[in-house]
Amino acid sequence: MSRPSRGLALGVAIFLVATACHSIDEDAWAHGPVGLDVLPLREPLTYTGGPQANQPVPAQRGLLASYFNGAQYVDPAHQEYLVFQRVDPNIDFSWDGSDTNPVIPPDQGGIDHNDGDPRLPDHWAIWSVVWEGYLDVPGDGFYQLRLHVNNGGWLQMKDAAGVLMTVIDCAGGTSFEGDCDSAQLTLAAGRQYIRVSYYNNSPPLGVARLLWKGPATAFETVPSTSLFTTAQVGTTAATVSAGGNITLVQGAYLTRFGSFVDDDLNDSWTGTVDWGEGAGAQPLALFGLKTFFLSHQYIHVREQPYLVVVAITDSFGNLGLSQFAVTVIKPPLPASTRSVYITTNNLGPIGKQQALDMKERGLKNGLVALAFGKADKVTSPAGDRYGAVGWGAVNFQDIATITTEVKDYIEAFYNAAEDDAFLEIAIGTSNCTNADCYFKSETNFEHGKRWAQMVAAVNQWIFDQKFRSKVFAAGAIDLELAWSTPARAKDWVAGYVSVPGGLFYDFGDAGGCPGTMPTDDVDRGCANGWKLSDVAAVSWHTLGAWPMPEIYREDGLQARQWRAVSLWHFYKYGEPVPFSVIMTQEAACNGACSHPSLPPGFSTGNSPEMAWDFMVGALNANDITAGTLDSLRYETDIDRP
Repeated sequence: MSRPSRGLALGVAIFLVATACHSIDEDAWAHGPVGLDVLPLREPLTYTGGPQANQPVPAQRGLLASYFNGAQYVDPAHQEYLVFQRVDPNIDFSWDGSDTNPVIPPDQGGIDHNDGDPRLPDHWAIWSVVWEGYLDVPGDGFYQLRLHVNNGGWLQMKDAAGVLMTVIDCAGGTSFEGDCDSAQLTLAAGRQYIRVSYYNNSPPLGVARLLWKGPATAFETVPSTSLFTTAQVGTTAATVSAGGNITLVQGAYLTRFGSFVDDDLNDSWTGTVDWGEGAGAQPLALFGLKTFFLSHQYIHVREQPYLVVVAITDSFGNLGLSQFAVTVIKPPLPASTRSVYITTNNLGPIGKQQALDMKERGLKNGLVALAFGKADKVTSPAGDRYGAVGWGAVNFQDIATITTEVKDYIEAFYNAAEDDAFLEIAIGTSNCTNADCYFKSETNFEHGKRWAQMVAAVNQWIFDQKFRSKVFAAGAIDLELAWSTPARAKDWVAGYVSVPGGLFYDFGDAGGCPGTMPTDDVDRGCANGWKLSDVAAVSWHTLGAWPMPEIYREDGLQARQWRAVSLWHFYKYGEPVPFSVIMTQEAACNGACSHPSLPPGFSTGNSPEMAWDFMVGALNANDITAGTLDSLRYETDIDRP
């Protein structure tokens, strides 16, 4: 900015008169630290001007910085004054002052001119800054402080009487840039008041850095973690909101967002969470807007709830806490649905009764299997007709007939069910190929494909009839290992999933598979040439397959065999097989089922309650499979009407 002359003699040469208006020739820069008349020493630190004038500076990291639009703080004659105040994280600046002012807004001055002096550029930026606050000394000892400046600066601290004393005098000058060090200072641990006055009055650079050296360290820039706007450690801890108490089913994940509030500005926080399992506090990631996300799986049931503690610590060491209890329960046995071996062509009354049973038991969601019998086909001059051979008096039924019967079941269920009821209907066949089925079966690719097409057509009809709010159809196959080779079963599954959207349930067994818990991916053998990998492939690993284990035996072996399948899949592919539904046949057996492999007095007519306990107990015995228990939702008992 062009300035009037400051009392130069009239006899000075015209050239000097013309150039006497810029700061370099006028000696118009600071020659000492800012005076207390300009910036009084006020503790707590207080804003001097602007909308926050006379208000204390909130506790935060950094130093209060006062920016002036001239090189000598305040000079009314040259329209130099305090422009603004802010909190800077530390003093580590390198500015380009050769053209526009890097810190002072264009409409607030801060530009000097050469007024024709050929030794200088046309114009350049000038400014001065005063930083004040508290240096957090980590421990008692000897320290040195350093200012690196272009063009000059001073560092002041308080003596024992609380009077400001200059510990670094770096008056510098127009062409100065360099280091100025304090003498060795004996400092006590804690926060010490500091004030740095700085000016820049010549191009092209403006540099200001505050460094220190501790008892056993080299000089380094003083970081923002060691600079504060308050003399005392803040006393306000964060207010943390992590949510209330919750009950989870074993194996489920606790997932929720949380947040915290802290009025300290420019502060930093760290978070931990103790899940209550004995491992202690773990790091917790903090996100923007002072938020965090909790995600943890609980796989063990215990008498006392888990106490979750979320801790947020600010840079002053203040600790904010929020805690809540997590109660973990075993998956509760739901009311059982009624699956059926199809022994009649009239399924409407069975569908209606299922709706009434769900209403009576308060069951809102369920799954049933309609077991139409072994996969079969009939060849005639008109072409092959695929279908199933049922049980009892029901002979072969083709897919068209089965479709009609399933629709009767669905419509009757829909009309009798409550508005918020929902039933998944698994339309089932089987792989029976051994002597029980006269060594004849169509458990092959084409049958699987035709069966999937039937299920897709039923679902389209459900959509067209506007029934889908209460009903969904899936495929199903009773894959029992003794009934066919794994190759036949896999062939049928491949055919089924070749149809887009082909979802099906394997409501079979894992016969002959180990009842022990695998600890590796060794592909152990099961019955009839099957291996663990084969059972996993047809019940889960194939996209679209879901297991519906038969838990018929009263000794619990079948639950343990399915656990082995799940564990093998985990060790092979990193994911245990989950189970959403189990099947019993108490109603179908009616007390008359037995098996030669069972001990005397045991049957295959498990009650739903006993089967549920077997399955939950088997999965709970291993941490890996216990983690799948939250998937277990349905129980269905098959009947033979």
